[in-house]
Amino acid sequence: MNDVFRKRFKFAQERRGLTNEQVAACLDCSVRAVDHWRAGTRIPTYKRVEDIAFILRTSVPYLLGFDEELAWTVSQLEARKHD
Repeated sequence: MNDVFRKRFKFAQERRGLTNEQVAACLDCSVRAVDHWRAGTRIPTYKRVEDIAFILRTSVPYLLGFDEELAWTVSQLEARKHD
């Protein structure tokens, strides 16, 4: 799962055009943590993966390798806002 998350996190982050610093600021975490996720040396907690999926406009199953669908629809994102 390390390699799948690493690759998909990096791809989704680049697709959104966000730097490691921007991701860290959105998640209120250190840039070093984001660096570790991109390198595959650490995996974030499940709660953090949920937050990552939200800011990268993708899904937890995609990031963890259980789904091939990269992006959520607008209605799925709107529903997530109200959870």
